[in-house]
Amino acid sequence: MKTPFLFAIVVAMFCGSCHKTDIPTNHGLIGDDGIVDPAETYDFSPELADGSTRYISSDVVLRYDEGGVLAQYDIVSGRSVYRFVELSTGCVVEFSCRTVAGEGELTDAHLYVEGSEIGIARAYMHRVNSTGAWIEILAPGDKHYVLVMTGM
Repeated sequence: MKTPFLFAIVVAMFCGSCHKTDIPTNHGLIGDDGIVDPAETYDFSPELADGSTRYISSDVVLRYDEGGVLAQYDIVSGRSVYRFVELSTGCVVEFSCRTVAGEGELTDAHLYVEGSEIGIARAYMHRVNSTGAWIEILAPGDKHYVLVMTGM
C-alpha cells in the first residue's frame, strides 16, 4: 500500500517542473568570462526559417503550436516584454529589453524563468517585422536560448 503512494508522490514531483528536453548547450559562443568570441558563430538561419512562437533553452521548451502554452507580447514603460506560460505546469518565462525598432544587440535585457533571473551576456534581435520577432539570447557557460514571438 505504501509503494503506490510513494510512486504517486514521485510522479507528482516530476510533473510539477517545466517541460524538459535534451538540447545541447555547448555552442562555443561565450567564454567562462562571459565574453562572446567573435570567431565562433551560431547559425541562426534555421531559427529564422521557423515562424512558430516558442522559447527554447537547454532546460525548458515552450512551443505555442503544441498547445497548453500562452504567449504574450506587451510594451510596459518603454520595455518590450515577451511572456510564455505553460498551463499544465504553471512554468513562466519572461524576457524583457528596452524597446527597439530594428535588428541588432538588445540593451538592458533580462530573462526570468520561474521567477528567477537568468544571467545573460548578450541578446540579439535577428529579425523584427510585422510578422514577429526572432531573438537570440547568450549566457555564460555556452548557454544559448531562442525566443520567437510571431503573430504580434
